[in-house]
Amino acid sequence: MPLSESTALALRKTGLTDDEVRAFGLTVDCANAILALPVLHPMDREENCHAIHVVQEKLMARPAMRSMQRSHRDPTEDTDEDRE
Repeated sequence: MPLSESTALALRKTGLTDDEVRAFGLTVDCANAILALPVLHPMDREENCHAIHVVQEKLMARPAMRSMQRSHRDPTEDTDEDRE
């Protein structure tokens, strides 16, 4: 199930790119699929949720990382981002 338009818009407002929003949606799909599996161990649910949140936190950090890279790069350096 894809992210709702309102959720996708909210994620874009944080600075995520379209590809990052799609990746975030995949983490939601993955979490839902994992949580639908039978529980095999008492810690399954907690550990799986934690693992998904780690990936989501990495995605959510990307706009800040891009901003830091831009502010610390050599202004004379030509990057792929400049050509877009």
